[in-house]
Amino acid sequence: MPTLIEHLAKPAHWPNADPADVRTVYRFMVHWRHLSYADRQKETLSLYCPFNPDRDTTPVRTLSEVERQATKDKLLERIEYLLIHANYVEIEREHLEKVIFPERNPYGVDFDIDLDEYKLVKVFKRRESKQDFHPSWANRVFLGAKPVPLITYDRVYILFELKSIEEWFEELLRKDGMKIARRKVRIAKKRREAMPENAGSGNLHLKVFKEIPLADLEMLFPTTEVRLNVFRKWWFGLSFGGGMGGVVAKVVLASIAPLFIVMLLGSVIVGKVMQLFRMRSRCRLQISQSLYFHSLANNAGALTLLAQRGEEEDLKEEMLLYTKIAQSPIRMSDLEATKSAIEAYLLSTFNVTVDFDAKEALGRLLRDGIVAQETGLLRALPPATALTYIDEKWDDYLDQIWAEEKKK
Repeated sequence: MPTLIEHLAKPAHWPNADPADVRTVYRFMVHWRHLSYADRQKETLSLYCPFNPDRDTTPVRTLSEVERQATKDKLLERIEYLLIHANYVEIEREHLEKVIFPERNPYGVDFDIDLDEYKLVKVFKRRESKQDFHPSWANRVFLGAKPVPLITYDRVYILFELKSIEEWFEELLRKDGMKIARRKVRIAKKRREAMPENAGSGNLHLKVFKEIPLADLEMLFPTTEVRLNVFRKWWFGLSFGGGMGGVVAKVVLASIAPLFIVMLLGSVIVGKVMQLFRMRSRCRLQISQSLYFHSLANNAGALTLLAQRGEEEDLKEEMLLYTKIAQSPIRMSDLEATKSAIEAYLLSTFNVTVDFDAKEALGRLLRDGIVAQETGLLRALPPATALTYIDEKWDDYLDQIWAEEKKK
């Protein structure tokens, strides 16, 4: 943000304005937008309170099912509004299950997840790039493995709510029958025993991660099972077969007591089973370390971070469009050309490619009165006039709070 303001406030862009007024009007815009977002954020956090797994306050009253559902719907609407304004894009569930989840990862394991275990699940991404995954030295030396380019999401935002065990069992019973329902629920119960109590149904979990490869999205969910892939299963099977073959060869070639034969077989089996557990543990450790360093925020913290990002993106759009209109009034019909000019400016100045949302930014500037439309022509307040205008809006805002309190 400071870098953008520094570029926009250059005297060369404002030949007829005081540089101090220009810098100050940008600062006024920052604080005014922060005020409006602070009010929205406070209300959103209040809506989230009944569903926050980390809440440490005692509710004044218990919401009815109807009230709870209405509150949740309003909360989800607010969250999706913030996500859109923070430039996130939703990954549809069908795309997750058919395209992303089947993607092979470079860790030598397979992830298994059943999204039907969730009452609600939404995944959003922001920006993607390609990063090279470098295999271990053993894979490079013995298997000739080379760095693999992985599609990586700059930010991933996840919100989910788990079904209760009882609710999921009834659903499985109707769909798959008693045998499959009992097996899946038994596995789910064992898995949830390792989760904290607040992970259950009724709580809405919000998670933000950075730099997540597309193939790793599955491991961000708490119910994901880690399994060895086909290659590792074959390697383990051959290794186990070789060990057993060695024991058989010793038995055939030498006269060995039966007890000793049992001990040899037992040692091979125990050794291979321990090797299997160590292999799984190494994979899980690698995943845990990756998640630890890539997690940005959870629950209320994730909501606050999202609001801050949305506020920053809105401000950038408003400053850019205000600057363009203040320098030269434009017609409403020229808004698309102005959008293209701003995108070209960002590309040439900061080397970033964006899809500038000129209509949304203009709507906010018109509502705040910093830009006005007169017979199809859009005009922005000059910096000196805008300073006085925003100062008066602050006074009106404080007077409104005073009036509201006096009515109580």
